[in-house]
This record gives sequence, structure tokens and C-alpha cells, in this order.
Amino acid sequence: MRKTRVFVESGLSLKETVVLENEVAHHLLHVLKRREGDIVHAFDGKGGYFEAEIAAKNKKSVSLCPDQYIEENKVSSLNLTLVQGISRGQKMDYTIQKAVELGVNTIVPLMTEISNVRLDPERRKSRLRHWRMIIISACEQCG
Repeated sequence: MRKTRVFVESGLSLKETVVLENEVAHHLLHVLKRREGDIVHAFDGKGGYFEAEIAAKNKKSVSLCPDQYIEENKVSSLNLTLVQGISRGQKMDYTIQKAVELGVNTIVPLMTEISNVRLDPERRKSRLRHWRMIIISACEQCG
């Protein structure tokens, strides 16, 4: 059975229990139907991952206990950067998702002079948060 990958923003260390809440906990419990005792691959984006056991759960949170660290280097020797003009609607989301899946290290969204997309500062922050979630999701999906 394929192991579930989970991004943990707060950082991970061996034998130190971490509590996941909100969307991540909901996804593990209600979408993937994970139970106490199940093993997931938890990563923090610093290379490698932890095999972590679901130690406890309730309706809105999940406690993970990392048992073993697995050093894994899937990073390409190429340092790829994508400079992408901001596109409308879901086109930008799709571009970001596929770039991450293909191994792009850095994505630079670019406001161009001829672009018909205009983002005020508040909307820009919202878009960056949204794109960050797409990046995390793509990392969880493809490893």
C-alpha cells in the first residue's frame, strides 16, 4: 500500500509528538480514513522524511509520533527556476502544480506590462498563500 505523505510546517524531530490540525487533520481522518497506529511519511521540506505513527486522533486533530528518519535525496542536480507571467484563473495554479511535479526549485511569479491580471496588495498576499498550498499539495502527491 502506498504511504501517505504529509507536510508538517512546524518542523519535525525524532520521538517528539507533533499535533496536526485544520485541513491536514481533516484530510488524514475524513478523506484518507487513517486510523491510530497507521504509518505516514511526514516531511518538513528540509530533505528526507520521517516515518510517523498516528499516535492519537480526535475529530479535529491528529497526533503524529516520528519513529524513524529516512534520508532521501530526490532533488535533481539541476537548479531549475521558472519565471512565469501571472496568468488568469486556474491556469497559474496548473502551471505551478506541474512545475513542482517536474522538479522546479524556484518559481517566480511575474507581473508583466502587457498582462491583463492586476493584483492589489491584499489580493497578492491571498494568491501567494493559495499558490503555496498548491505547492505543498504537489509535493505530497509526487514526493
